[in-house]
Amino acid sequence: MNPGPRRAAHPVHESPATTHQYLEADLAAKQAALSQLPEPAAAVVPFKPDDDLLAFLEGL
Repeated sequence: MNPGPRRAAHPVHESPATTHQYLEADLAAKQAALSQLPEPAAAVVPFKPDDDLLAFLEGL
């Protein structure tokens, strides 16, 4: 039993120039979506290794 011709899951083009338009559209859509989000709350917590980690590193 032959299931018929297979189709690509994405547009197939012979030239990178024609494919590039999809890349640009995708990036523009992502930028538009990201611009709607609020800035993340930045909570920078400095890393402080505990004594066990420092002892391990000293033993290397």
